[in-house]
Amino acid sequence: MRNLFLLAGLFALIATGCQSADKQVPEIASDFCACFTDMEKNMSTQTKDIMHKAAVSNDPENSMKGDVEALTDEEKMKVGTEMMSLGSMQDKDSEVGRCMEDVAKKYDKAKTFNEKKFMEKLIKELEGKPACRFTADLMRIGLKTQEK
Repeated sequence: MRNLFLLAGLFALIATGCQSADKQVPEIASDFCACFTDMEKNMSTQTKDIMHKAAVSNDPENSMKGDVEALTDEEKMKVGTEMMSLGSMQDKDSEVGRCMEDVAKKYDKAKTFNEKKFMEKLIKELEGKPACRFTADLMRIGLKTQEK
């Protein structure tokens, strides 16, 4: 869960970075989505479904916890391992970490006046791209947990 805070923080860094961020939402969304393509490909449908359910829940943490508790021991091991891989987001030496760092640098000068509104636009843009649902889910979970 802490990794999702870091993800939200990275997105927020970009969001607080010039007025131009709002105009660059499609490009920023595409670039972030590309960072998570390989990670998503390595996630099981079960893990992605748990993440999606948590993303649309009012309480993502309890949603994930409940869904994982309902799994068999074997499923818990698989889903738990996949969720642990989300930790690579904070590792600047990982593929995902490097990609996110590159995107953050690319849009370093982009700023917005309303961070939350920007994040919501970014999530909506990601949700409009079927290949980016996983990234949208991660961002939505991060935003919701950050608001708590």
